[in-house]
Amino acid sequence: MAVGRLRVDGFTRSELGADGLTELSRNLWSGACQSCGEPIGVDSPALVVSDEGHQVIASLHHPRCEQPQWSTLRVRSTRQRTMQTTSARLIMVPFGDPATAELWPVLVVNPSLEEVALTCGPDGRYKAMTVDRYRTFGLKPPPFQPTVNSTGLVTSWLSDERLVVRCGDRVWVCPLDPADRRIADRIRRCRGVVLGVSTAVEPTMFENPEPLKRVLRSGEIGLTLAELDPSEPPAGVTAHGVIADPHSVDEVDWLPEFVPFGGVTYDSATGRFEIGVGMDGPAYWQLHTPGVRVENGLIAGPRGIGKTMNLRVIAVEAIASTVFHCIVADPLDGGLADTFASAAEVTSSGTATANLLEAWADEVDRRNSLPSFRIEPASDVTQGRPGIVFLVDDAGAVLADIRVARAAERIAKAGPGVGIGLVLVVGSVRQVADSGADGLLAELTRVNVLLMSQEEVALLGELRKATGGS
Repeated sequence: MAVGRLRVDGFTRSELGADGLTELSRNLWSGACQSCGEPIGVDSPALVVSDEGHQVIASLHHPRCEQPQWSTLRVRSTRQRTMQTTSARLIMVPFGDPATAELWPVLVVNPSLEEVALTCGPDGRYKAMTVDRYRTFGLKPPPFQPTVNSTGLVTSWLSDERLVVRCGDRVWVCPLDPADRRIADRIRRCRGVVLGVSTAVEPTMFENPEPLKRVLRSGEIGLTLAELDPSEPPAGVTAHGVIADPHSVDEVDWLPEFVPFGGVTYDSATGRFEIGVGMDGPAYWQLHTPGVRVENGLIAGPRGIGKTMNLRVIAVEAIASTVFHCIVADPLDGGLADTFASAAEVTSSGTATANLLEAWADEVDRRNSLPSFRIEPASDVTQGRPGIVFLVDDAGAVLADIRVARAAERIAKAGPGVGIGLVLVVGSVRQVADSGADGLLAELTRVNVLLMSQEEVALLGELRKATGGS
């Protein structure tokens, strides 16, 4: 919670109720006392509520400056409003699946740490008005895809030293480190910066993306794209701007951290299982599309980040499903043979992996040459024809051989329809793209993609654009 404890009078407690106080705890942060301007510190602040009829304004004060109260007469002074603390931070955000979505520069702003406006809904519950207040400027809650603000009330300006964003009469200035041109280049590439306004987060306290994920899921943030204005900011715009954290440019890892395997979750009705936790909840791996085909997949990322562990999970889920036979290839002999020797067909050398890929590519061709030959695991297992999942760890070790790469491409292209799917683990998607098998990358990433670094996400996006893919 933003404020752990509040000093609240009995009337306010009864008027807001437990839900209203919980709403306040998400939207008020210990900053400056709104009476004297000094830091609130560690003491529990007093909650002062001004009931203006159409809205309720709640603010924080030192107990020595103000007693907790609910007032219909209190008028907030101009001095009090100027003491509000604004917090802002520039951060890179994927709108969508963090494993595939492009990162957008987002200036996250909390316009007032110590004050929030509430409104009482028809159900008697109080709700923060922050997002609704900024709808006038064209900001909308998620789901969101970056589109240019049509109101003309939100604009941004960029130089090598600073980013300036204006929303109505509010201006935020974010200094940029001239030595790090990546963020400026990304803003220019995106032709603007996304402005996100919420009182439910404290941007300067971000240590990981979880707080921002929460408000993106709950809709407690308003978003719009502040298009870049190529001219200089008008005179006076930056004079009254709020300076954001000068060390605020972050590329935090939005990809989920490793979560220990919690047991088999394969569902025969959907053909998928839970492989991890993503930005919007559980992330799934599609073993097959029921009644249609087996699915391929690609796992890519640097060493030591958990690629082989995810491959193990896929193998366990496939074996436990009872509708798949697993082939596990470990060309660098990383120990997978010992793990699955009793439950799957395994090989642990580069030569054996290459020979096995070529043999199964021939089997794919044979099956496709037969009239009406199709295998869909869930329905055909009773006929003694399980689906095949071919899993190759450290596949970059064999893809450099064009003969092997083309065998993998034959399996990925023509295998799924006849019951054979291919999953490759590589250090980078570049190893697949540069293998000489032109269609292999597209086939592997059609359904299942697990990219374990933001560099790989960006690289796959660039490769898809270069080949006309989506």
